[in-house]
Amino acid sequence: MVEEALAPISENLFDILDAIGKGFSVHEIDWETSARQWMPRGLSYLQPYWLQTRREDPETLYLRSDTNIYGDPLAPYKFITHKVKAKSGVLIRGGLARMACWAFLFSNYAIKDWVTFAEAYGQPLRVGKYDVSATPQDIETLLTALRSLGTDAAAAIPKNMEIDFVDA
Repeated sequence: MVEEALAPISENLFDILDAIGKGFSVHEIDWETSARQWMPRGLSYLQPYWLQTRREDPETLYLRSDTNIYGDPLAPYKFITHKVKAKSGVLIRGGLARMACWAFLFSNYAIKDWVTFAEAYGQPLRVGKYDVSATPQDIETLLTALRSLGTDAAAAIPKNMEIDFVDA
């Protein structure tokens, strides 16, 4: 009987664990009421935008409503709420996704772009010239030399190749 009662929860365990990333996960219980003993028939995942918190009570979730701008309380025995506190603070900022998002943005956009800009700023444009008879290996040698001029400020190229520096 216990396994039968918990079957809807085990089927939706992945969605319940969504709280780890977002800080909370709410499911509405669909009750089977035809028998004398009520049993859960299934769970329905509630999208996070259907829920809200109140400024004076940031740890409690409320169901968004057209009639109440502060939201309606979740009905007792109607919802399963999983809350995760991966960090201190209010409920809606407690998931891992928020922390991972900032780390990703800083590491992939801000610092990387500034370092690239700082490395190239003030350096002249490097233009390599090769003969029409140059082989693909010769062209690759010239490109390697041009790239190394940016960091090493020195390069070795064959005599028949030419590098020009164009000032901005």
